[in-house]
Amino acid sequence: MILMLNRDESQKWFIMGEINKADEEIAKVNRQIKFQSMVSSDKPIPYNIVPLEDIKAIPIKVVMESMGYREHAPRLYLCPIHEDKHPSFRIHPNQNTFKCFACNAGGSNIDLLIHSQNIEIGEAIKQLINLM
Repeated sequence: MILMLNRDESQKWFIMGEINKADEEIAKVNRQIKFQSMVSSDKPIPYNIVPLEDIKAIPIKVVMESMGYREHAPRLYLCPIHEDKHPSFRIHPNQNTFKCFACNAGGSNIDLLIHSQNIEIGEAIKQLINLM
């Protein structure tokens, strides 16, 4: 069965979809504002209120630059996980993942911090939240 919508109904559905997208963006900005106020205070941050999707959305390029690594070629870096003399660490910005072709390490921004700094996942998430 094919559902035919008149022009007014289709515009209404489109506008409702746009409103939902705007509401999601507003909620995301509100969470970020809430975090910034928590980070600036001396109280411990309750890290469980940050959605994991927001944490994983932090670009790996930002994480690499915060660790002091620079880009040698487009999306190509020295690997922070092993002693690297030639850039073998590639970032895939569309998926926000990385892959080192020398040591075969790969994963998300959380995996990058865990392996490069030899820390637990909780500490890696805290560091990423501080980059937000």
